[in-house]
Amino acid sequence: MRVIKSLLHPIWRQLPVKFRRGILERFTQLGVPSVHAATRAPLPLPITVAGYLTAATGLGQAARLAVLALEAQGVPVTTFDLTEALMHEKSVPFVRPKMRKGEGTVLMFVNPPVSSLALRVIGNTLLNNKHRIGAWIWELPKAPEDWRPHAELFHEIASASAFACTAIEAAIDRPVRLLIHPVMAEGYSHFHPERSEGSPADRTPLQGDPSALPQDDTQFKVGAIMDLGSRYARKNPFAVIAAYAQAFGDRSDAVLELKLLRAGAEPTRYAEIITQIATHKLNVRMILESTNRAAVLQWLSTLDVVMSLHCAEGFGLGCAEAMMMGVPCVATNWSATAEYIDESCGYPVNFSLAPAQDETGLYDAPDQLWAQANVQHAAQALRMAFEHPDQRAAKGAAAKARIAERFTPDAFCAQLLGHPTTGA
Repeated sequence: MRVIKSLLHPIWRQLPVKFRRGILERFTQLGVPSVHAATRAPLPLPITVAGYLTAATGLGQAARLAVLALEAQGVPVTTFDLTEALMHEKSVPFVRPKMRKGEGTVLMFVNPPVSSLALRVIGNTLLNNKHRIGAWIWELPKAPEDWRPHAELFHEIASASAFACTAIEAAIDRPVRLLIHPVMAEGYSHFHPERSEGSPADRTPLQGDPSALPQDDTQFKVGAIMDLGSRYARKNPFAVIAAYAQAFGDRSDAVLELKLLRAGAEPTRYAEIITQIATHKLNVRMILESTNRAAVLQWLSTLDVVMSLHCAEGFGLGCAEAMMMGVPCVATNWSATAEYIDESCGYPVNFSLAPAQDETGLYDAPDQLWAQANVQHAAQALRMAFEHPDQRAAKGAAAKARIAERFTPDAFCAQLLGHPTTGA
């Protein structure tokens, strides 16, 4: 069966997005009983976290963080890994107790239309007597209209930002409750986050990892993370490169460290990125995908700023994790990141709104708007961060404090369970 899936998946991915979505709409809801929207307080335990628990994706990381947060607060938790069943690559080790029959709550980190297929994979035997919560995320002002029938398969829908909650509510015509992401430095216990004068305290890379690059303590390091597999247009890589070029040109005392996920998925775009870097003769380090969690967090800790000139974010986990490490962000001042990045803890970038057009089809909604970051303003922010290290250090400290205040395991569990938790 695994061989058949591996052969069919590339063919499936070549089909038009709208056609694939239509096929899923017709078949994924079959055999899954609808439920009445209802909030249960307290939620029945244990909590089963379902999702791409062993995949190197944003939703996979969100699911893993939910498990870790529940464990940290002493909440009974089981899991259901949907990675292989939903044709994602298993690349992150993560083993926890599996879902059992009986009463409990399913917290599923899978978006429609695949969320309905995920319920079918779990099966009615395990779902029986379970309270179902769909933890969905969306990046445009309104989620797709065809999400509504999928919402009828869940007792509740939740999302990680007020922006995303509003977007999903507009599509499914029912309340969506806020459930923040817990932001944790799991797998990185050896890190000591003291920083001074705006410079990273620890620039020693881990051995044997693609991010273990030669380090120069005198360089100003700008980091950016791009997923070329499915989010190319939304992450806006050419704006990032253009802003860096305006700020620093070909000077050697600054470097853009560009971490590309799934670069091979868009070879044409990858080639365009390389060409643009070469044209401007920029000092750029390319870092290819690494699923070593400790290495990723250590890489973040070596940066002076992180730049995200996204068109839209439903939460912005990359920015939040950089802030957790004490690194301020130069980020588009729109959508979810605007809820926790401001002048006190980062560098919000001005923008204009434009039709959301995405040639991959994933976010192609020209009737909706998303942000186009002002490249010149972003370049000015980079120069400000470079020229004023004391100010940058203060913003980094404020960024770390903001994440520690808002996105803790306790805050996540309290929102999920409807009451404070005391920890294990």
